[in-house]
Amino acid sequence: MRKPQGVDSIRPFARFFKGYMALPALVTLSLARSAGLALLLSEVGVAAQGTFQNLNFEAAQIPSEPQAGSLFPVSIAFPGWSVSYSNANGISAASLVAYDTVSLGGPGIVIIDTHNVRVSPLQGKYSAYLFGGNSPIGPTSTTISQTGLVPNGARAISVDAYAWNGFTLSLNGQTIINNVGAGVLSGVYSGNISAFAGQTAQLSITVPSSPYMDVNPTGLLIDDIEISTIPEPSILGLAALGAWLLGWRVLACPWKPAPIQARTTTGS
Repeated sequence: MRKPQGVDSIRPFARFFKGYMALPALVTLSLARSAGLALLLSEVGVAAQGTFQNLNFEAAQIPSEPQAGSLFPVSIAFPGWSVSYSNANGISAASLVAYDTVSLGGPGIVIIDTHNVRVSPLQGKYSAYLFGGNSPIGPTSTTISQTGLVPNGARAISVDAYAWNGFTLSLNGQTIINNVGAGVLSGVYSGNISAFAGQTAQLSITVPSSPYMDVNPTGLLIDDIEISTIPEPSILGLAALGAWLLGWRVLACPWKPAPIQARTTTGS
């Protein structure tokens, strides 16, 4: 019996296209490899806060549009934080903070929001405004602090700040950022905290006092405190690494389309 005409002449092309049918699979593997790498890289250098609270000051519970200069408990204006003053008589805790005002020369702490006509928050709706100055006791510095667990893998802490005469940031009394006496500062400042990773520590931010008899306060507008970490490998991250390595292995293998073999047509 004679074969249908053209069958053998089509077979070489069928082999050719069969070989190239693998292209979509290779493209898919390449995309998976790229996605896996992107996912893997996305896990590096993330921000975390451990058990620290309200690091961007957005947890304030201020009633709707109170009068500027109003006083609120620290727990309402700065949940998670405590406030203290330090001078020749030692350290004293503050129970009240002011709303949307500025210091005229004395120490104090203020919660600033978007309704303030003089100063705007650095980020979001709220920022903390610390003042150091002269009190009847003498030069007085102001500190805001809280205790929390520094997350595993922590490598740095950063803070968005505007200050004149600088400020200090410390963990357990060890200075991490020190800009005292540096004049006017504006920007994001950071320091290494890798030595505290996985430990409970007291985070303190202090604005220094004014020089004796100086009527001008020192000031620090602060916001967006962030702890950056190198995370431990997660299940998702390990899966991304596996996908990336698999894609690399497959794409590294040489691939050629099925060769076209000449065939002769015979009749019967």
